[in-house]
Amino acid sequence: MADAHVYRQAFKAEALSRNPKLDLNTGSIADVFAGINALAWERQSRKLEYLLREASLDSAKDRISELAEIELAEGPRPERRGTGTVVFRRPTAAAGSGTIWAGTRVLLSSSGTQSVLVRVTADVDLPANGLAVSAPIEALEVRSAISAASGAPLDVLFDSSLQALDASVSAGEVAEATPVFLARVAQERIADRIGYAAAIEQACLDAGADEAIAIESTYGNGELGLNHVVVSKGGAYTQALIDACRIAVDSVAACGTDVAVKGMSSQPLVISAEVVVWDRTKVDVPQATEAANRLVVEYFTDIKRSILWTNEAIRALIARPFRGVKSVRLTSSAQPTGTLFSGASAIRWQVTSLGVKVING
Repeated sequence: MADAHVYRQAFKAEALSRNPKLDLNTGSIADVFAGINALAWERQSRKLEYLLREASLDSAKDRISELAEIELAEGPRPERRGTGTVVFRRPTAAAGSGTIWAGTRVLLSSSGTQSVLVRVTADVDLPANGLAVSAPIEALEVRSAISAASGAPLDVLFDSSLQALDASVSAGEVAEATPVFLARVAQERIADRIGYAAAIEQACLDAGADEAIAIESTYGNGELGLNHVVVSKGGAYTQALIDACRIAVDSVAACGTDVAVKGMSSQPLVISAEVVVWDRTKVDVPQATEAANRLVVEYFTDIKRSILWTNEAIRALIARPFRGVKSVRLTSSAQPTGTLFSGASAIRWQVTSLGVKVING
């Protein structure tokens, strides 16, 4: 599609001409309107281009997949059949020695599962005095896993008394469809994008942290002016962990930006609430109390909220399952700080006890 510059040049070629008597072009005043029109035409052409792409996307997926394969040097994941082992056993060694050839088919069945057709993938020799031998197998179709299976060979063996026992086959995997492949590639590209929050968090996890959460500069009171990532290991942090994460973050953060790494420690929090209602008889106290406990626990599961929690938020969560609430009186073992960081680190508050008492007001 042509851009605005091309449209404007086309206008000049048709509407403007050199005036030999004056140092100007005839029709120059119209050049002002040509610029506006050129922008409008470019916008329209791009709209048509996007509509065309949208309309032809379904039919073009195979071509898009080919281009993705060329760029990424990989394509959709092929079909993967389950593999495993089977034991061929016979009651006597009267038939002597022999070979179970690769390609021998066996129909296996197990209690509660459908039969699975497999084949031996390598030649296996059974000595003259041997009664059993293990052989590698592969499913001939994509099926779910099967274990403790048994069956009979479908092909002729050197000893007709051989039976297939103690077989196990792993689950197979169907071939990856083109739309699924494209979606996976797009998600992987996003995850690998420089400065992406998930990549920053993963870099810290790879550096030794067992918890890492990126906190944007606008979170909370919005006065930080700096992006942060807080890390911890076993509910605490060390300077060595912070240093390792700082080095790791440099490889995934966008150039020219700063991401400060700070430690995070866990602290227990005990909360007691007294819910005052107008009429206690109209409240299912056990059910409402259980729901209130669940809401508060879910609230503190979010690391950022557990750092910057507020009394107002807890009161609202506890009051939500109750009817006719007059007030919620809240006491806790610690008060919210109102800031993300206490000095050089953050505190993640974890509720270890929550008591809710319901009374008539």
